[in-house]
Amino acid sequence: MKKVLLQFIFLVLLMVMCTSPVFAFELGSPLQDVKVQDCKLAWQISQTYQMSIPANQIAYLRFSLSYGDVALLYGLADSSGSDPADIYALRFTDKLTWQAIATKLGVNLTDILPQTGDILHNAKLDTQYTTLQTEILSEQDKTTTGPANEPSKKTSTPVNDKVKQGHVFTPNQT
Repeated sequence: MKKVLLQFIFLVLLMVMCTSPVFAFELGSPLQDVKVQDCKLAWQISQTYQMSIPANQIAYLRFSLSYGDVALLYGLADSSGSDPADIYALRFTDKLTWQAIATKLGVNLTDILPQTGDILHNAKLDTQYTTLQTEILSEQDKTTTGPANEPSKKTSTPVNDKVKQGHVFTPNQT
């Protein structure tokens, strides 16, 4: 009888220790909103950049960024040696485009995009990569036109030049 009681107590303790706390299920909590895609992307980013990214951090970032933006954010952080929080602040506090952030960090965006595509492809988020490319190109179109939609002097960027040459940033298929 004692053995059964001890096993029952052990089982109850194990259940209590392994379940999320009640506050984690409040409305809008990142822990409540963790999706399978968050876990896949966190795993791929962690493997690619040799850092530990919890899935709930991806879920939190997903409130304001797409999966493609999250992957690019970590790519910029890895390439520049910057903290991802600083890059996030540049994006939302300073309202900079991804190209402007890359330039400010001294990183070439065209070097990061293929690896970002690989991460998204391996996380089964290929459509997010296409969306990210479109977003970057539309940001460039906005920055290359001046007042009254007249083209400014700066109409050429590394990403835009590669796209004009017919190069589309596709992930390396393995």
